[in-house]
Amino acid sequence: MRFIKKSQRQNPKLSFVLLDWSVRESFHFLHYLSQQTIPRDQFEVVIIEYYSRITDAIKKFEDQVDTWMLLEMPKSCYYHKHLMYNAGIVAANGEIVVVCDSDSMAKSTLAESIIKVFDENEKVVLHLDQFRNNRHDLYPFCYPSIDEVTGYGCINYQEGKTTGLMAKEDVLHNRNYGACFCARREDLIKIGGADEHIDFLGHICGPYDFTFRLINSGCKEIWHDTEFLYHTWHPGQAGGDDYMGPHDGKHISTTSTNALLSKRIKPNVINAAIEAVAEGSSVPPDLLNQRFINPEYFELFKFEELKKTKQLKEIAEKNYQHLVYKGFKIKRIKDRLEAELLASNILIEDHALLADYSFSVLTLAEAQKKIDKMSSFGLFAIHFICQGLFFVLNIFCSGSRGKRSLKRILEQYFNSIFFFIEDGFYAQKRFFKAAYQKIKKSPGFVVEAVSQVLADPIYFLRKASKRIGMIFSIFFWRQVLRNLGWLFKSIGRTIKAVFLFVIAIPMRCVRNIGSFVKAFFIKIQKIFQMTSNDTRALYHLIVNLHALAKHRNIPVTLLLDNKRVYFVVKAFQRYLFKNNLQVIRVKSDQEMKDLCENKKRPLDYLILSVNLFLQYQRLMSKHLKENKIAIF
Repeated sequence: MRFIKKSQRQNPKLSFVLLDWSVRESFHFLHYLSQQTIPRDQFEVVIIEYYSRITDAIKKFEDQVDTWMLLEMPKSCYYHKHLMYNAGIVAANGEIVVVCDSDSMAKSTLAESIIKVFDENEKVVLHLDQFRNNRHDLYPFCYPSIDEVTGYGCINYQEGKTTGLMAKEDVLHNRNYGACFCARREDLIKIGGADEHIDFLGHICGPYDFTFRLINSGCKEIWHDTEFLYHTWHPGQAGGDDYMGPHDGKHISTTSTNALLSKRIKPNVINAAIEAVAEGSSVPPDLLNQRFINPEYFELFKFEELKKTKQLKEIAEKNYQHLVYKGFKIKRIKDRLEAELLASNILIEDHALLADYSFSVLTLAEAQKKIDKMSSFGLFAIHFICQGLFFVLNIFCSGSRGKRSLKRILEQYFNSIFFFIEDGFYAQKRFFKAAYQKIKKSPGFVVEAVSQVLADPIYFLRKASKRIGMIFSIFFWRQVLRNLGWLFKSIGRTIKAVFLFVIAIPMRCVRNIGSFVKAFFIKIQKIFQMTSNDTRALYHLIVNLHALAKHRNIPVTLLLDNKRVYFVVKAFQRYLFKNNLQVIRVKSDQEMKDLCENKKRPLDYLILSVNLFLQYQRLMSKHLKENKIAIF
């Protein structure tokens, strides 16, 4: 690790942390930071490079860079953004840490707007959404205007805001949690900084892991509704074939969402430098240079090691501090694992029932085995029925995105067939037509007509025969030699036609069908991931509701926004949950507001989905304060 530049600014308000792992072609965000309305001394810019590259893209704006750090990880190691986040937190001098896209655009009021939010709120985590334009003609980046980016080609513009901010359901996937994240540095250090667990290696990672753990620590999540970032298309913006840790089928880490479910605050794997800062000691240079990067990472993050899935799983399970499994949260306390229901806070008054659903073991395998024994056959049957149901619904009824993906795959397949027909037969139709015209004009051109149908000429033989024919003054010999030329031409065309029909067209067809099969299986894999995530969440819910049903004196309200989950819960309500559960499907903001303010019916204990919690967290302050909320 070494510094190219080190910040000399005293007590800046903001620290913009920009990341690179030797992939960025442009750092034009630095251009927009130079145009901010607040004085330059109020913010600093920290750039973290994972490897050792010193790029001209940064040198172009070097006067805007305050701290430039190279982690100097070996090129044989895969990138880990959370390690870079921790480097940025340690290197930052500002009160507020801002992590955002290095290749995005921003208005001149960006820094001012961020500071204003934090001046008005104490415990807060702020996100800014991002407008994204897919026009390829804006690459390489050519400094388009904001109106150009939000105009033609913008995929998420709706009434002056992003579609994510306007979305009424599934905010977790509709909003861009990785576009711009802002939190107080003090709060980030209190929760232990970024989680350096192996699950966050590669593409599946992001500042939303900070967000969920900050929410668990008492912070409020806010999305700015007037300030945005702006992004133009560039190759590889979706991650390509990057290594991916466990996710929900839509590239949100399940390790992060499990933190929200289990109310975990600290990271699974904490950084040594962050831990030292949290304990109140200043970070000495030798700690930064020698102990900031765990020496085990040099071996663990190697490309070859990532292929050893069994060993990776063992390492991941060994480092989990909290784990969610079949409706239970498993917590590591020293050398033991303690398990309890996700909704154990609701059962706090019923000690006997709480004891039935909590235990302590030594290993994760023991904990999982014990939880499996607690599950009845009926719950397993419902689980598998729902898995099949969700799989069908995710294919045919999962919304426009899923249907568009399936449509693209089918179009690709039919285009392959069309190419085969067009290349193979339509071209030959033109040859037949030309041959017919020749035969019609003169029967002597039959050889020429056949050759036109079959293949291209052997050019030099035709020209040679024509030149030899010109030597002879007798017309007959000239005509004979000309016909010989067309004979050689027909032989050449025959060879080409055989190659075209026997090898080229079948190979093209096989290649296109192969591409279709690959795309189809990738889509099926994603659907299975989404399905397993849906059923996993539903299983968490069913296990907890089934336990709560044994205690009839606890009035529980279940709030749902997903039509499919609502249908399944209502279908099994009488069998599983008896009469102490009211199930409500929230359809509007006003309805949710009325429910939380107890205008229609009193709500005692709440169980709700992650998406509803993230969307309406501000309305649930009372239930959060009294610990009367469980999330699935």
